[in-house]
Amino acid sequence: MHNKVNKNFKKIKKEFIKYIKEEYKLLIVFVVILLLLVIPTNYQVETPGSLLDVSKRIEVENKKDTNGSINITYVKSKGDSLFMYLFSYIIPSWDLEKKEEVTLPNEDYEDAIERGRLDLKSTSANAIYVAYTKANKKIKVSSSKTIITYVKAENSDLKVGDEILKINNKKINSLNEVKNEVEKKQPGEYINVVVKRDEKEKNIKTKLTTCENVTCIGILIEEHYTYKTSPKVKIEYKKRESGSSAGLMSTLYIYNSLINEDLSKGLKISGTGTIERDGSIGEIDGVKYKLKGAVKKEADVFIVPKENYKEAIKLKKENNYKIKIIYSSTFDELINKLEEM
Repeated sequence: MHNKVNKNFKKIKKEFIKYIKEEYKLLIVFVVILLLLVIPTNYQVETPGSLLDVSKRIEVENKKDTNGSINITYVKSKGDSLFMYLFSYIIPSWDLEKKEEVTLPNEDYEDAIERGRLDLKSTSANAIYVAYTKANKKIKVSSSKTIITYVKAENSDLKVGDEILKINNKKINSLNEVKNEVEKKQPGEYINVVVKRDEKEKNIKTKLTTCENVTCIGILIEEHYTYKTSPKVKIEYKKRESGSSAGLMSTLYIYNSLINEDLSKGLKISGTGTIERDGSIGEIDGVKYKLKGAVKKEADVFIVPKENYKEAIKLKKENNYKIKIIYSSTFDELINKLEEM
C-alpha cells in the first residue's frame, strides 16, 4: 500500500512539473495580475460617479407619492491597487488622489475612512433636525453621544469612533462637560477617560496637552444626536457609504416628504452639499465627478453649495451640459429657489 501511494505521488509530481514547464508563461501572467490586484499604493483612484435616489436610504412614515425624485450625487472610488493606479493613466476621466490628501496630521487612512462614516451619521442627524424644524413637525432629542472624530495627539490610546462616557469618574453628556473637566487640569497632567469601544468600556489614561493656549486632550469631538420624531423617520446608509456631502439632499428629501406640496415637481433633482443644524449649506469636494454623474443619469437639476457654483458652471459651459445648476447657502434659500422654479 505504501509503495502504491509513493508511485501515485511521483506520478502527480511528474505531471505537475510537466504542466509548469508547458504553461509557465501563462502562470507568470497570472501571478503578475494577482500582484497588481493585491499590492496597495499610496493613491486612490477617483472616477465620475452616479446618482442615488434618497428614498432607497431614508423612510418617512406616511410619505406622500411624488412624480419626481431627489438624488444624492457621489464619487466612485476604484480602490488603491497597483492595477487601478496604472489603469488611471489610460482612462482620461480617472484621477489619482494621494491618501495623505484625505487624512489629517497623525491620522492613518483607516481612521480617515471611519471619520467619514461618522460624518455621515452626524449629517444625517442634522438633516432630520433641519427638515422637521422647517416643516414644523414634532421632534425632540431622545439621546446624545459624545464621539471622538479625530485624534491629533501623538501616542494616544484614544481612537476615532470612541464614545466618551466619563472623565475622572464624572459622567459626560456634552462637549462643554468635556471642556470643563479638561480645563481643570494643567498641560502635562493625566486624566482618566472612560470610553465605549466595540460595545465594551475602556479606561484610558491620557496625557493633556495645549491647544491654542488652553489645556486640551488633543482630539476633536462631535455630539451625535438621536431624535424622536412624528411622523417617524428611518435613515440607513450602507457601511461602505460615508461623508457629510449627503446632508443637503437628505434634508431636502425628508422635508419634501413632510410638506403637502412637492418641490421636485416631477423632475429628477440631484445635488450635493453639507448641512448644519442651523440650516447652513457647506462646501464639498469632487464637483466635476458628481456633475458628470448627474448628467450621465439625465438629471434635470444639479444643486451645489454657493462655494462650488463657479466650478460647476465652468464645467457646464466647457462640456455643453444641458442640466440646470442652482446654488444655495442656506436651506431656506434652496426652498425658495425650488418653489420659484
